[in-house]
Amino acid sequence: AALRGDLLVSLGNILNIGRPAEKLQALQMGVTEDRLGEKEQAALALQALDIGLHTASADTSARAALRTIRVLAVNTLRARRWQQASPLLIEHLDQTIAEHDRGLIEKGSLLSAIGALGSMGTHEAAVRLTQYLVLLNSYMESGKGYDEQVMGALIESLGQLEDKVAFDDLVYTQYLGYSSSIRTAARAALDRLRW
Repeated sequence: AALRGDLLVSLGNILNIGRPAEKLQALQMGVTEDRLGEKEQAALALQALDIGLHTASADTSARAALRTIRVLAVNTLRARRWQQASPLLIEHLDQTIAEHDRGLIEKGSLLSAIGALGSMGTHEAAVRLTQYLVLLNSYMESGKGYDEQVMGALIESLGQLEDKVAFDDLVYTQYLGYSSSIRTAARAALDRLRW
């Protein structure tokens, strides 16, 4: 922070060439530093998310740092509703679902990934979340059950997006064996869809 010059460039350089722990520190400094505006913070978070998704490491602590980078970047992009991040947020959701299914991450990271896509306001985000709803509905059909929090976050995000691509699958959700709160949430999401 004491360096002269463009802080965004300096932090971006650390993200590019630093070790995972240094990358995480650079991102933490960038998204909390008063010297960067919201657009600069979002740009740094977008760069960090890209790096977090596409950096491989055999080291367990480095992989954990890269996951933390992704979560912090996603939360920053969500808060700023940075629509340009939609493609990377979709990729992040895919990776997060896989990691959650393998028990590598907490459910909170999955909820964060779902919520971030819901805040983007893009059709692509709605399509991907609808695909996830189709998958969860198929699990429910086959008797695998569901997680109330994940399903609730997914339906809330689809309602927030207000995209009619989710219409049929939200309707179908009401006919499966979900709890009354999930069925009510699906109805409320349907009421918000654009026509």
